[in-house]
Amino acid sequence: MRLLVDGVVFESTHQKGIRRYVQEVLARTEEEFSLLMHKPVAGSVPTDWDLIPPLEPFSASRLGFLRRWTYREKAKVWKSRILSYDVFHSTFYRMCPVPGIPTVVTVYDMVTEAMPYQYWGDAGMDSLMKMNAIAAADAVITISETTKRDLLKLFPNIKAKVHAIPLGADHFDVATTADNVERPGGAPYALFVGDRVGYKNFQTLLEALRDGAWPGGVRLKVAGPKFSEAEHACLRFMELEKQVEFCGLVSNEELAALYADAVAFVFPSLFEGFGLPILEAQARRAVVVANDMAVFHEVGGNAFIPCDCRNPAAMARGVAEAMAPAMRERLISRGAQNVKRFTWTETARRTQEVWRECSEMRASPGRHTS
Repeated sequence: MRLLVDGVVFESTHQKGIRRYVQEVLARTEEEFSLLMHKPVAGSVPTDWDLIPPLEPFSASRLGFLRRWTYREKAKVWKSRILSYDVFHSTFYRMCPVPGIPTVVTVYDMVTEAMPYQYWGDAGMDSLMKMNAIAAADAVITISETTKRDLLKLFPNIKAKVHAIPLGADHFDVATTADNVERPGGAPYALFVGDRVGYKNFQTLLEALRDGAWPGGVRLKVAGPKFSEAEHACLRFMELEKQVEFCGLVSNEELAALYADAVAFVFPSLFEGFGLPILEAQARRAVVVANDMAVFHEVGGNAFIPCDCRNPAAMARGVAEAMAPAMRERLISRGAQNVKRFTWTETARRTQEVWRECSEMRASPGRHTS
């Protein structure tokens, strides 16, 4: 089977979680695959990956007859190459540029539909693109059972083609006790990782930092995109400049160390499709404090402290609870066991099964459409 994968997630460094998912699955696939690019790669991908460049846009007004003929011939070759693939996997809701290839689309969450006013981008446009991709797909992968249920609220008639395949977490090795010893001289801190806009609920975490229930002497470290001028002004206004430390965009090794040394990893997001940072934190023996919602219970099991993250005082109490020795010992042990449920090998195996089912559609006369 030959697989064509939309390379959109490798064209920017913004969607790190989705990029992680696609890269981990492709690294374990037994199938021949190529990435269909629309822009240059941002960052890097393995050098042995096959990249198909986009077909250059056509402008008849600027081309003479010979150049128009040449362009048409190049377009035929490009289209013929695309049609040589058995399955197209849409990694972020772009349609296959050439009709006739069975298509798989991965749905990561339904945040644009559930919380459009908290979304960081153009919720209407992104939702429309997602809905069109889902409607046209022969198979849909969701990254959790919770996201599958959310999706079926809007598309109740596509249940037969939806497959819930959880992500893996073994890109971080499960730490031993020796890996997790406190570094001497370091001030205790809680950790926040990732984007901070809208539904990520970072503002409420800052309010929790000022609450009387927040444990004394515990600072907040933040790993993720650069603070904006507005965020710096917010920290000054809330008088939190000395309590919040910005770590920037960090490597996997740096992130693993930040998790390991934190008194708590705090994940206050109001909506997620999975919650990969919970598993990363558990792998590094961090105590997790996270919003009390279905998808986090699905992923985190009984190995985290759930709290109402719309309530700053409840979040502050959760961080204080995470510092109790008996609670820490219990949750760290549970977390190390929980994370073993999620492997990228299993994610890749189940994804390959979906690709192969779709590949068979092309050979059979009654190709499924929905």
